[in-house]
Amino acid sequence: MLSAAPGVDSPTWFEALAKVDVERGEAKVWHEPGLYPSEPVFVSAPGAATEDEGVVLSIGVDARALGEQPLHLHRR
Repeated sequence: MLSAAPGVDSPTWFEALAKVDVERGEAKVWHEPGLYPSEPVFVSAPGAATEDEGVVLSIGVDARALGEQPLHLHRR
């Protein structure tokens, strides 16, 4: 189940991007109302020291502006 940040309406699976740590049972969720992200692609940082060091790239369909915008999310 996805959970939203405090004060944000709970997103459905197609309105959010989630990073799930199955070993710790934790999840981090990114969500912006009115923005529907495409399937994300993880790009590892050159010389990365940890497995999740890099950025997540996606395209977001913006229902408010009736357009698209690139998404560039850092892991933190």
